[in-house]
Amino acid sequence: MSAVPHPPPPSQIPATHTAAVAALPMPALGRFGPLALSVGALAAISMGLIAWSHLGWNRLQQQAHAFDTHLSAARFEARQAQWLLGTAPATASQPAPLASPLMRAHNALAALQPHAPEAVKAPLSLLQTQVVAALRQAETAPQDAASMREAIAAMDQALSATSAQWEQALARATRDQHHLDRLNVALVGCVTLMLLVLMGRAHRQRELAIDKVKAREAQLSAFAEALPDLAFRMDAEGRYLDIYGNNLPLLGRPAHELIGRRLGDLFPPDMAQRFLGVLRQTLGTRSTQTITFNVTINQALRHFDSRCAPVGDTDQVVWMIWDITGRRQTERRLRRKTRMYDFLSHVNQAIVRSDDQGTLMTRVCRVAVQHGQFRKAWVALFDPDTAGALNCVAEAGDERPLRDSLSFSLNDTPSGSPSGTLQADNALDAALRHGHTFRTRDLQAFKPQGPAPAWLNEAVAAGMPGCVIVPLRREQALIGHLLLLGRRVDDTDADELGLFEDLSSDLSFAVTNLHREALRDRAEERIRLHAAALESTRDGMMVLDSDRVLVSINPAFTALTGYDEHEVIGRSPEFLLTDAPDEFIAQLREHLLSYGSWQGEVWFRHRNGDPFMTKLSVAAVHSNQGEPSHFVGVFTDITQLKQTEERLARMAHYDPLTELPNRVLIRQRLAHAINLAQRHHTLVGVVFIDLDNFKTVNDGLGHAAGDSLLKQVAQRLRQRVRHEDTLGRLAGDEFVLVLEHLRHPQQAAHVATAILETLNQPFTLDGGQQVYVRASIGISMYPDDGQDESELVRNADAAMYESKRRGRNNFSFYTQAFTTEATLRLQMETLLRRAVEHSEFTLHYQPMVRLSDRKVIALEALVRLNTAGQHTAGTLGGSVTLSPNQFIPVMEDTGMITSLSEWVIEEACRQGRAWLDAGLDFGRVAINLSPSEIRRGGVVERLAEILVRTGLPPQHLEIEITEGGLMESGMGAEQFLQHLHQLGVFLTIDDFGTGYSSLAYLKRFPVQQLKIDRSFVQDLPSNDNDGQLVSTMISMAHGLRLHVVAEGVEMPDQEAFLSSLGCDVAQGYLYSRPVPAAQISQMLTRH
Repeated sequence: MSAVPHPPPPSQIPATHTAAVAALPMPALGRFGPLALSVGALAAISMGLIAWSHLGWNRLQQQAHAFDTHLSAARFEARQAQWLLGTAPATASQPAPLASPLMRAHNALAALQPHAPEAVKAPLSLLQTQVVAALRQAETAPQDAASMREAIAAMDQALSATSAQWEQALARATRDQHHLDRLNVALVGCVTLMLLVLMGRAHRQRELAIDKVKAREAQLSAFAEALPDLAFRMDAEGRYLDIYGNNLPLLGRPAHELIGRRLGDLFPPDMAQRFLGVLRQTLGTRSTQTITFNVTINQALRHFDSRCAPVGDTDQVVWMIWDITGRRQTERRLRRKTRMYDFLSHVNQAIVRSDDQGTLMTRVCRVAVQHGQFRKAWVALFDPDTAGALNCVAEAGDERPLRDSLSFSLNDTPSGSPSGTLQADNALDAALRHGHTFRTRDLQAFKPQGPAPAWLNEAVAAGMPGCVIVPLRREQALIGHLLLLGRRVDDTDADELGLFEDLSSDLSFAVTNLHREALRDRAEERIRLHAAALESTRDGMMVLDSDRVLVSINPAFTALTGYDEHEVIGRSPEFLLTDAPDEFIAQLREHLLSYGSWQGEVWFRHRNGDPFMTKLSVAAVHSNQGEPSHFVGVFTDITQLKQTEERLARMAHYDPLTELPNRVLIRQRLAHAINLAQRHHTLVGVVFIDLDNFKTVNDGLGHAAGDSLLKQVAQRLRQRVRHEDTLGRLAGDEFVLVLEHLRHPQQAAHVATAILETLNQPFTLDGGQQVYVRASIGISMYPDDGQDESELVRNADAAMYESKRRGRNNFSFYTQAFTTEATLRLQMETLLRRAVEHSEFTLHYQPMVRLSDRKVIALEALVRLNTAGQHTAGTLGGSVTLSPNQFIPVMEDTGMITSLSEWVIEEACRQGRAWLDAGLDFGRVAINLSPSEIRRGGVVERLAEILVRTGLPPQHLEIEITEGGLMESGMGAEQFLQHLHQLGVFLTIDDFGTGYSSLAYLKRFPVQQLKIDRSFVQDLPSNDNDGQLVSTMISMAHGLRLHVVAEGVEMPDQEAFLSSLGCDVAQGYLYSRPVPAAQISQMLTRH
């Protein structure tokens, strides 16, 4: 324990404290203890003997007084009785009063009994007997004077005898007491003499003890002066009373400033309380206590060990402290060295146990943390691809710094360098850059001016300012570093620096050896692989010497050529070649001498004489002098590969089904034909052929039948093609014919006509079925209709679609109008898709009126584009808004009709439910089903769900199906209509008379109504043919108990004519145009 080091140490050392030590008070019994005890013992013995003698005399005196008193009383009573007997003789009538004195004498003798000594008890008992006899005589025969006298005389004689015995006993007791007094005096004298002897001896011993104490005090004074550390005498309150020792600089202040001050005045509260606790424990247990503490003196931390011992029975202690800073530092250095030796030992074990560099680095990092007591260790190796970049390959220890920050860069940058780099002028960077062993206890001092690497900042923040960097070398080249982080690192110990350098040497040596072993293993593995490759490869190998003589072959050589090793060793390789072997080998040798290697395709001859194609590679093997000593040839049989390449080339350019050129080869030949036409100023025709109704054959008879049909079509087309023309199949049922060297477009028309004639004949399929297939043909001409192959094919395709629109089974030449129409259609598709996505459709309703009373019995829901969706022809090239007749076919072709149809059904049902809730009688709401919806399937289920969801009763829903759409459904049409009928909806055949004109289905189908197409109504009543057809239709429908609706009624005379024919319902502009639901509500309200 020392004072706090606030002021600097004093310049002068205080004087010694010998006087203070000599002036220490000694205990009261320290000098005269034995003598005082002896005097006290003598006084106690003397007083005891005197008291004992006094008590003996006092007891003897009391006994003599009591005995004499009671014996004299008994004698007096006996004499009185004798006197009474002599002075008043007893008579018979009045006896003498003798009983009273005799009784008193008896009582006196009884009182005397306890005081009688042993020698007097016998005569005293006889005396008591005589008194009792006299008393009995006086009581029984008082008148007998003679007897009384005798009794009294006997009693008197007994008294005399007793008195004589008492005097003798008293004389003996007095003599004995005198003897005891003399004995006491003798004992006191002896004890006094002995005391005087002891006092003399004690005086001599005291003189000797004083001399020894003085000598001891001199020794202690010398010891206190020579004490290398400090000692303090303190009271129970922690107040400094005195200071000993000559190492006063440890006080941190002058000694006189401490005297009289308390611990709490000099130390922090927690440390002062700790010291006071030790002080109180020392005084409480009266035993020595030890404590170790640290104090900062003159800005240096010093370590102290101390002992606190009580001073006798006082409330003071002596507290000795000694500086153990040097010992602690030595111990710390020893521990560090021991730790380092243990670290190096385990590193060497890791080196011995590691088989590769990665394992070694991982183990070294773990050893550094477990045995080197570092908190973080990682190995960063230089990136061979990025200069100055160090990548972490192994780590161990604390989580921070994080793994991502352990890789960093050493790129030279100015002070504003990016994060993760070090500056070249930094000592830490220099060590990392040049491979020096680096140590620091404070990384903060080596932070660069700009942003520091992330690991450095994280290490300082995590309480690991100490850093050691150990360079790693391989073949004397710096490859990276082992970085160690810890809480404390001694950067001043040269021995420890040497140990880290030894660690660097050991690890570098191990890394070099592992690298060499890896290279050796790879070389050995390469040799093994080469040997195995020679034995197991499927490539033939042969080695020739400089004289072109075979010296070695592998098993594959025998397998490929049929020659065994003993048949070819020592021979020249000419026997393997088929054509001009000498000339080829001479050219090969010249090329090898010039370039060192040769590669090419060569025909070899098998032992059985069969030739085969090989891919041969020959390389020269040079000697140490750089001259070619051997030649190694490697060859592979590529005969099958060549055949496969030919097959693949054909598959890549020909259709596998028809064996016609495919799209790729067609475009290549068309491009070639265009180039020729440019040079020779001729025309090129592209004939695009698409089979009509091929899908019907493919779906109805199966894909095998379709494939058979395509093969036969290809065979017929080949018969109409010139040798210089190219016929190919694009895809599916599309064929393209490229006509070259044309002088006029009419030549292409002749070819197209011939193709149509060729396809007019029926085709007999593999199953025996005969089918008829027609074609639609489009023709485009170079250079009028296009400048490249893509444009020509596209335009011919557009012309083909024009042929289809014109009724199929014909051909059309391309015009610009086709492209315009295709562009408009594409724009229309885009607009319709956007309209579907943004719900830009709305429903209008056109009433159906019963002719008998002109009552609205149904409303047909017709879809329209709303105002926001009315895309004018300014976009499409016209001036009319898109009508349903324009966008419905497009939506059917593109499949958008499905989502639109579902929306129409649900919206119409919802509106019908709203009218019912409003109490409006609209009859039925009619909805048109698209044929594509019917083919898709699931209509009945979706319709049922919508009816349930909207709450519209089925009898208020009418489904209109076109005659053509119903027929396209095939065999399932009847079942489909039955399901709708079971659902409870009203069924109508729409556009009646425009379909297949077959009436047989009307008998089977559960329909309730026919709707006559507007094409039959618009010319009524002036057109007799239409009138006759309409009349027949109405009569037939009524005969089948079907209702009839005529659509397109616009004139009153049309209404009158239809009414006269018995038509049930009419629909048209005569009654109302299709209007929004709000106007329908007003119309129904008025009616």
